[in-house]
Parts: sequence; structure tokens; C-alpha cells
Amino acid sequence: WSRLDPKAAAKWATERAEDPAGTAAIESVMAYWASTDPKAGADWAARLAPGRFRTSALDTVLLEWADQFPAEAASWSAGQKNAAPLTALVAEAWAKTEPERAARWALTLNDPSARGEAVALVASSWAATDPGEALRWIVSVPDVPLREELQSGALQSWAADDPEAAIAWVQTTRDGKLRARLLGQIQEWRAPVAPEGGSR
Repeated sequence: WSRLDPKAAAKWATERAEDPAGTAAIESVMAYWASTDPKAGADWAARLAPGRFRTSALDTVLLEWADQFPAEAASWSAGQKNAAPLTALVAEAWAKTEPERAARWALTLNDPSARGEAVALVASSWAATDPGEALRWIVSVPDVPLREELQSGALQSWAADDPEAAIAWVQTTRDGKLRARLLGQIQEWRAPVAPEGGSR
């Protein structure tokens, strides 16, 4: 039905928005719509009344769209009202395949909350797979508080997996004060936590 007439199938699902069958149906419709005309599907879903049904429909089509054409999905999501949840969804999906492009896009978002969340999601995903490259990009972020937050998050993740490599990267930092601060953070993260009640 989704293939033959997605709008009719979507209408049927919408009439059953409170029913689990309606939610399951709209996810199927949106997945197909995303493979044929994702913008039309996203536009249709965005016009639904706010609620779980709309969120399910929009998330489904946007995730599929971001998986295939992330730049287009990113542009569309950034233009929506209350865009933060949508841009975060796209950022997380895009980061899995093109983290640097996703990061550069996230920094262009006008809404500070959307920008911060999207950049943090990209940086976290990137740092999990290639912390050195993620940190190389992070040091170029012009927003100082955001840069420091991202740097700490990426280093903490890296230090948990490979502390020697994280320390070696920090040692290459030219800024002496920054280097000392980052090394201090790594030492704090690695410090053993004393058991409650002290030692016996």
C-alpha cells in the first residue's frame, strides 16, 4: 500500500494515530516515502499535530533521508520551527559517515541550543571512532566555552580507552597553560575513587 499510494496509507495511519497499529503503519509509510521523495514525506510529517505520532513519522523519514542525502536533510531540518530535535537527529546520523562535514554544518546553525547540541553529538560520535582527528577539528572551534567543553568530552572518552595515546596527544599542544590543564583533567579522570568510609 505504501508503494502504491503512500498518501492514502498515511491518511489511514493518521486516522489511527492513537493506536499502535497506526504508529507502525506510519513508520512503514515514511520509510518508503523517504526512499522515493524524502522532502515531500518530511513536509507532510511536519504538518501533523504535535505528539508522538508526528515525532515517529518525522524521525523515520528524516533518519532515512539523512542516511542517503545528509546535506539535504540537514538543510531542511535547520529551516524548521523548533529545529533542535531535528538537527540533532541529522547531526548524529551524518556523523557516522562524514563527521567533519557534519561538524562544519552543525557550527553554522543559528539557534545556540541547536548548535551546541548538534556539535556535541557529532564530536562525541567522532571521538568514539577517531579521537585524534576529532580533537584536531575541535581545536579550531571559535567558540571558546564550546571548544573547551568538546575538548574535555573527547579527551575523557579517549583517556578511558587509551590513556597513553590521549596523554601523548595532549603533549603536542603548544599552549603550555592548556597542556597543563588537559593533563590535569586526565589525571583526575584516572585517579582511583576512594571507597565510602575510607580504607580499612
